[in-house]
Amino acid sequence: MKPLPQDTFDRIDAAVVQEARVHTDLVREFIADLQVQYPTAIGLLGGLVGTLFGFVITGTYLTFTVPFLIASLIGLTILVKRQSKKSAVLRTAHVSTTEVWLAYSQERKANKRLTAAQERQLQWLFAVSVMMERAIRYVSDAKADPALSTLEHAKQACCDILDKLQEIRHVCLKYTPDDPTYNLHIFRYDATDGQLASFARRHGADIKPHNRKWRPGIGHAGKCFEDGEMMCLPDLQGVEGQGYRSQPKPTDSSLYHSVIDVPIRTTGATNWGVLCITSGTPDQFSKGDFAPLSVVAAIIGVIVAATGYEVGQIGDGKATGLTEGVASKPVQASRPSTGRAR
Repeated sequence: MKPLPQDTFDRIDAAVVQEARVHTDLVREFIADLQVQYPTAIGLLGGLVGTLFGFVITGTYLTFTVPFLIASLIGLTILVKRQSKKSAVLRTAHVSTTEVWLAYSQERKANKRLTAAQERQLQWLFAVSVMMERAIRYVSDAKADPALSTLEHAKQACCDILDKLQEIRHVCLKYTPDDPTYNLHIFRYDATDGQLASFARRHGADIKPHNRKWRPGIGHAGKCFEDGEMMCLPDLQGVEGQGYRSQPKPTDSSLYHSVIDVPIRTTGATNWGVLCITSGTPDQFSKGDFAPLSVVAAIIGVIVAATGYEVGQIGDGKATGLTEGVASKPVQASRPSTGRAR
């Protein structure tokens, strides 16, 4: 579905304005009639009341009393019917104008949402192309110069990816431009102590890094790593976040609400780490963000794989685990568990 062109809304604007003018003219005509007919109605009603009052006081009536009563009643009836018809026309016009305006307002909101969605898609496409270009350049450099095949160089390349993600966060991830709680975090699995540790990060002013580590299955990042599946929590501090809050800090309740986690793989089903994105605003992310973020995670996986630093693998006489000199058993994506994270 394509958003409506601007000239369509211009024509609708003109139609709504015309409808409002017709409605306004009807109101003015109704008020003008009341102003003209009000004295007549008061006169007829006064004559009717005066005649009845005189009849009650004197007990007699003059020859013109009955005709005057009948004429007054007929005059008042005609006035009431005329105003009732105009009131009905006015109510119909009001309802019509209201319906047109509501339909127009809903169409404009839908068109605005569609336009924003298409803008996000274009921004994602552009951002992913830039990330791919940076990843390809890094992989090429690493192949040409073995000295660049280090974890530190891979970290710098991943920071470049996060820089681009940080640049488009307000459009693609629905952060406000000045949101101080945005948090873009890459965790890596450290084979030496069997925990997920911070690898690269970009965050807002309110985020104070605590360098927390997560064991597989513990917390939202650990659960994502263990299951090897993307995860979206609308509100980490809500009911759905129970079982995923670990090592809580006093500031967590205001900084970490909406959470989305994406596993990072290098080769096959081997899980290398987790791309974790959080926000201080509940319900900011949705499963609709899975597709583009999975591409970002795949690009990070390509960068890491190019260095040879894959979890638990040794090759060419050097350790290629996350800590040199230590080889560990490859961490495989486990079957999704049915329980909550420990």
